[in-house]
Formats: sequence, structure tokens, C-alpha cells
Amino acid sequence: MSLLKVLVPGPWWHELSYECDLPVAAGQRVLVPVGRSQRVGLCVGEDEYQAEVKVRKIVAIVDAEPVLPTSYIRAARITAGAFLCSPSEVLHNLLPSGFWRGEAFPSYADELPLTTASTTDFQYRWDDEEQRLFYRDELLRNNDHAALVLFSERDQAVRFHKSLIGLIPKERLFLWPASGSSTAVKAWHAVIKAKHPVIIGGPRAASAPVPSGGLIIIDEESSPAWRTKSGPVFSLRSLAAARARESGCRLILGGRLPSSRVFSGFEPKEQGDRNVPGLLRLIDLNQASRLEFKGLKFPLPLSDVLVSETIRHVSENQVVFWLLDRRGVSSEIHCAECGQSVSCDRCGASLTLEKHAMRCPVCGHKQPVPSACPSCGGRVLQGASPGLELMLPIARNLLSDRTVCLWHTDDPAGKKEGKIRAAQLRMNGGLLLGSRRALSLLDELSPSLIAWLDADAEARQPHYMSRFNAYSMLLESCCRGGRREVMLQSRRFSQPWIRGLRNGWRDFWTGELRERKVFGFPPYSHLVEIEVPASWQKCEQLAFELDEAGFFTMLPAAGERKLSVFTPQMASLRHFLEKYFTISRSRLGYPKIEVWSD
Repeated sequence: MSLLKVLVPGPWWHELSYECDLPVAAGQRVLVPVGRSQRVGLCVGEDEYQAEVKVRKIVAIVDAEPVLPTSYIRAARITAGAFLCSPSEVLHNLLPSGFWRGEAFPSYADELPLTTASTTDFQYRWDDEEQRLFYRDELLRNNDHAALVLFSERDQAVRFHKSLIGLIPKERLFLWPASGSSTAVKAWHAVIKAKHPVIIGGPRAASAPVPSGGLIIIDEESSPAWRTKSGPVFSLRSLAAARARESGCRLILGGRLPSSRVFSGFEPKEQGDRNVPGLLRLIDLNQASRLEFKGLKFPLPLSDVLVSETIRHVSENQVVFWLLDRRGVSSEIHCAECGQSVSCDRCGASLTLEKHAMRCPVCGHKQPVPSACPSCGGRVLQGASPGLELMLPIARNLLSDRTVCLWHTDDPAGKKEGKIRAAQLRMNGGLLLGSRRALSLLDELSPSLIAWLDADAEARQPHYMSRFNAYSMLLESCCRGGRREVMLQSRRFSQPWIRGLRNGWRDFWTGELRERKVFGFPPYSHLVEIEVPASWQKCEQLAFELDEAGFFTMLPAAGERKLSVFTPQMASLRHFLEKYFTISRSRLGYPKIEVWSD
């Protein structure tokens, strides 16, 4: 009889122990009792008996042989350790739901001996087409090995997959499905049967089976799109990189610019010309003549050259983007008496007004419009500058009968409406008013002009990554989907992140990291946000215990339950928090954790 360590999906960080009369290898699934129910778990090895500890027996062995290799399990453990979550939940997020229901699953027991250690190459280029050609050439040179190419957006994966048809045999080339348990299981079956498969996909393809010693390419590795949207928050990019290391695969990290952790640790080279492609026009709003709009405290930041160029491009049936990463009819609602902005109760960012409610552009929290200023009690609240909804009628007046439409997180609400709007713009040209979500349309619509209406606003969000987010968005608008004219309206062109558009990302990261190092922001430490469950009486006790253990902790605002912890070593913080993530605490609830390391 042996004692097995089994991963059962749940927020607890540890394995569960069970007895079994038959031998079970790591990577096999077993049916085990959990409380009053039975669950499918994954055996990850044998455990040691402890005196006076009663353990239950497994109910059944699901698989006759391992269905996952230990390298896959190790990568999930590494990822869970880096993002302070459960390895069982990482695997639960990656694998089709049928896997955890005990349905038939193909054996991916790839335990070939590693002849060489994993190596990492860095390839960063402005030009998307040049970057895709590099990936294609690498795949063709890698003809006798398996490969996995990951894109931060699945639409880009679809386009790249189409470009490979005819170059790579059909029986080797696979486009990984975006979702769906049954389609994912079919994809697993097909890939495992293929010899030297080449898998192309979006972030979810990071879970795809890749034989040892192959090639893994991660495009736009610095993009925030790699972070999971549901369940425990972790980076699928980090998971794919861990899989490459654990299975001896060659790893290529690419995109337009590196992440802060890659730049600070490896200082990769810029490939090709450092200058941003296309025509970048910088418009100083301190000196440029501007159109005045009544009813706002400050004039709407639309320079006359931007308006005239917009009218010219649209009259030629071209597509123009006006980008402003805030919604609502106004932003930075403030008190006319004391001048203080109305801030988010959750994260402290300035709120925007949307119809009859206020919304935080950073965390998405909504709250009602206050009847008086929260700071001084003043009764007059007003907006400092417009959001997308207020700009819509203004843009329609400027362009009369031409197509003008919105494009942000909640509008259009569905794919059908989105396809209709995109088709109208593609056929007749027009103006798209959008947030950062509109950047996903650059490949499809290929606008001839993009105007960032308030570049300064993109970089002044209350988060250490705000300048990187602004820089990467502007860089994407200049480079993605072909060359074009890009107008950048600002009052402060001396800012380092704007200079980086001219001088290259090495110049940007050198200045940005110099300041982050002073404050101890990532990548020089890890920022860990811990949200305490409502079932806990107080979060101050946890903050006190963290301080006593030597961690730098920032207390939440009154009424909030989220702590911020800075730590240079994640292992020590994980060791401290383990006691809060045991199965015995299920009734008390578990904290929600989000980790920022870049």
C-alpha cells in the first residue's frame, strides 16, 4: 500500500494525501473522496506517512497510464509559486473541463531524456511583418522538431496560421482552439498523434502539448493580455516560459519591446532601425491653436491641425481613429470649491461620469454620484475634460453624414454589432472613437490616421505601470498593421516615455527603471495585492502580522479590504501565507491575490 499526493482543484495550496493498494504514477488521474463528495484529482507522486494521521483511500484509478508529463506539472507548480496561487487551480485553468470529470483523455506522457538545456533568444522589432517573417523562417529551420507559437491576441494567431498554409504540411499544422472543452480535447488528440506538430494560438494555447526539445515562441511577451481573466490571476507567458525550461525547449521571446523584467535581467538588443515607423507628429497643446467648446471648464483638446487632417482623410474614404482611454461624458470629476477630484472608493483613481453613475477607469468599480464633495461638502461638482461619449456628438457635427462610431470595453456589446461597425468603416471610411480596445482593429481596418487626443492622461493613472502602458499603446498604434500618420497631442513632450518613441525602447526603459528602482517597484520587487474575504472580521490583523514578519505593507483605505505588499523574495511571502490556504479553512474563505512582477 502506498500514500499518494493528489492535486484536487481548489484554492488550497497543498496536495491532499490518499492511500492506494495499487501503484499509481505521477500524471495519472484518480477518483478521490473530498468531504461528502467525490472528485477527480491528479497524482503528482508519493507522500510519507505521518504518525496518528488518518487518510482516506482513493475510490478508483481513472487512467491506465500517465496523461500528463511531470515537466508539465513542474511548470504549473513554478507558475503557482510565482503568482501565489494553487497549482491545482493553475492546472484546472489550463486543461479542458472534461479532464476533471474523468472523461477519456489522450496520454501526453512525454518524458524523453533531455539532451540539452533550454536556451532563450530575444527578438524585438518595430515592424510586425518583419517579425512574422522571422518566426516563419525559424519554424521552417526547425522542421524536425515540434513548435508552439503564442500570440497575445488570437486574431493575430489566425492570420499567422493562414500565412503558413502551404509552407508546413497540413498534418503538422494546427490552430489551437480559443475555448470549448470538446474542441480542446480533440485538439489534444490530434496534436499528440502528429509527428513534429506546429501549434499556433492565442494565450490559451500555452496549455497545448509540446514534446520535449521543441521550440516555443512568445510574441509580444510584454503585453498585459497574458494575464488570466478568471480564477487565480497568473501569466500564461510565464507558464509557457516555465514549460520551455522544464522540457528543454528552445524559447524565443519577441514583440515590439521587452518587459521590464527581461530588459533589466538580459538587456536584449533592438533589432533594425530604432525609429518608430510611420509619420509621428507631436502637437504641443500649449502652443497649438485649439477649437473651443463651451460648457467645459477647459477647452476640448482638439488642435485645428488634427481636425483638418481628420476631415481630409475621411473625405478620401479613409479610416481615422481618435483614441482616448477613458469613457463617459467627463473625467476627473472635481469640486468647484476645493478643487479635489472625486476618487474611487476601491483604488483611489479619479472617477469618470457615465450617464447617472461614476466608474473607475482603473479597476472598473462603480459608485453613485455624490450629492456633495466628499472632501469639503461643496455642492458644485463639475467635469474637467470630456470622455468618449461626450465626444461622439461633437465628432458627428464635424463630419456631418460620414460614419462615426464608438469602440470601447462595453460598446459594441456583442460580436455581431462589432462586425457591422467594422464593415461600415472598412467599406466607406469614417471616424472611430475608441479606447485601447480599438487597437485590436488595427490589422483589420488599417487606419490612415490615428490621433491620441490626450497622451498625458494615459500616463497619469495611479499605477506604477501607467507610463509603460501609455508607451506600449502609442508604440502599437504607430507600428501595428502597417505604416500610417500618428498624431500625439500633449502638453509635456519632455516626458521620458514620449522621448522613447523617438529614441527607442532602450531609452524608455533606462529612464523608467531608474525611477522604479528608487521606489522599489517591479521588477526590483514584487507587488502583491491581497484582498481579504468579507467573512474575515478585520484585515488590519493580517497587515500587522505581515509587518511583524518583516514585509513592507500598505494598509487599505477606510472600508476597503485590499492590502498591498512589496517583497523582493516571493518564496518567503508564500511561506508566510501558506497557513491561510489550507483546506481546513474552506468555511472561512480565502484571500484573493494578484501579483505584479513586471
